Amino acid sequence: MKKIQRLIALLLAAMLLCITVVAVAEGAAPMYIDGKNARKVHLRQEPSTKSKSLGLFYTGTPVLPLASPAEGWFQVQIGDETGYVSATYLNTKRPESKAPVAVMSNPNSNWAHLRQGASRQSQSIGRLYNDNIVYVLGELNSGWTYVQSGDQMGFVVSSFVKTNAATTPSSPAATDSKRVITDPKLQLAGVTPQSQMIYALTAPTNGQVLYFVSEVKNPAVYWDDVNFDGKDDLVVTTATGASNQMFAFFIFNGAGYTPVQISGVNYDLCNYQLVPKQQMVVTYANNGSAGACHEYVLFRWEGASLKVARRAVSDVLVDHYTQNGLSIAATNDKMFKITVTDHMSGFFSDSVIFQTIVSNTELNTAMAQEQAALWKGLK
Repeated sequence: MKKIQRLIALLLAAMLLCITVVAVAEGAAPMYIDGKNARKVHLRQEPSTKSKSLGLFYTGTPVLPLASPAEGWFQVQIGDETGYVSATYLNTKRPESKAPVAVMSNPNSNWAHLRQGASRQSQSIGRLYNDNIVYVLGELNSGWTYVQSGDQMGFVVSSFVKTNAATTPSSPAATDSKRVITDPKLQLAGVTPQSQMIYALTAPTNGQVLYFVSEVKNPAVYWDDVNFDGKDDLVVTTATGASNQMFAFFIFNGAGYTPVQISGVNYDLCNYQLVPKQQMVVTYANNGSAGACHEYVLFRWEGASLKVARRAVSDVLVDHYTQNGLSIAATNDKMFKITVTDHMSGFFSDSVIFQTIVSNTELNTAMAQEQAALWKGLK
């Protein structure tokens, strides 16, 4: 009888322990990998630097703490996977992500499962198709990669994730210098007829109220010196997708903030980066085919306005022909047309300075030529 009572007591204790851990996990706020000066941090099997590393995760990756820290370590959950991260490398405020961009490429199919855990038996939470752009949040030693696509995060087979230079701007002069503002003072002020949200942002420095339109719930707000005058300006997110993010600028003139007018494009600044040496803003839009279809735009400043300086566009070739008296346009997805135009020289403001038509096997060489033409005379 005593043995039975002892067994029941042990079972109850185990059940209570499980309930306690689950309660902590369900009630806990997410934390974020923060490697400080390091891009990646170890996920350990046990709470020790001598323990086996399960893999490496990038700064900015969200994790769920499962229990209170013990001896300087948190047990954390990433998807369905668990391990230990040193408390030194966790932050309750999300640092700027250092996750690289990659492209999906499954040689056995045109898509791959996005799974909750690092196993083929783990639940599928969606599909990632070939040429989809993803952010690499971490890499396990077991052959699985933790990725983000849109708002979804999960694991895919590592061999299906390919880095691709075409997915990010390749100018050696471009830099990403924006710094996130934690807990910005944002209020939803209204909705446009197109169901976009109108936000009121109270500037942290002078209390000025700024209005902008965004498709994003809880848009990010950043500091950045976008016009290179030594003063911090405000940057807000207006749209976001799997591979592209749109931004709007408010520049600080010493007394207040002014919204930046953009000439020559009919959309907000896409994946912007700054080029301090030439005092230019460069944007890059990934339009598909693993970045083979894309648009680069170089902007120059004129007061509080951005003007197009040069533009490079790559797209699938469109064949035009006549059949039975009808004009037909057909896309050829194995051929690409790349065009670079100059917009800085008066009468010839839209002059073509480079153009080529290439097959998909010649793209790497052609895109290197495109970049050389785009930046010729500017570096």
